[in-house]
Amino acid sequence: MPRFLNRRVIGVAVAVLASAVTLAAQQAWWTTIAATGIPNSASAWMVQYNYAPSMSIKSSVSSGVALIKYNVTATEELTRVGPSESSPLCFTAAIRADTAASRVRVTLYRVQGATPQALGTLDSDAAPANGVTGYREIRSCDLPGPSVGPNATVSTLDFYDNAYYVEVELTKRDSTGNPGVMRIGLGHEIS
Repeated sequence: MPRFLNRRVIGVAVAVLASAVTLAAQQAWWTTIAATGIPNSASAWMVQYNYAPSMSIKSSVSSGVALIKYNVTATEELTRVGPSESSPLCFTAAIRADTAASRVRVTLYRVQGATPQALGTLDSDAAPANGVTGYREIRSCDLPGPSVGPNATVSTLDFYDNAYYVEVELTKRDSTGNPGVMRIGLGHEIS
């Protein structure tokens, strides 16, 4: 085989391997684009599906609260312990709440029996935009864990005994607000 062809084959093999490793790392997280959510019936009229693919409250709505639900499906990343035994599960969202007239709350719920239990909430009011406009990332790796200790955090989700969903609450306090959500994810930090 000519030398230049051998180098190309090796180069292609390295590129394919690197892509596979990157793809595996990306597939490990459970993620969803915001446009896949389902608004509850009381607020469906005020929710707008954007091309972005995000969801927001329509500009024609002067104020209101919209609730949108997302089913969390089991992935290998969510059902196994992370890269280290103490690796907590992280919760992240790309949200838009860049004025005092907007608020976005993203809450992960566990359903076991009849009553959903909130495991963690990301709140735009607790993570101010500080001049950032458009969509920004908010994240927490401090989801409270089972009663193992005062600082225990969730490291896996148990889909055998529980169901999980994420609820997004978009609040438009007045006509200048423009709350939105673009993406939601759950997974382990890779260090």
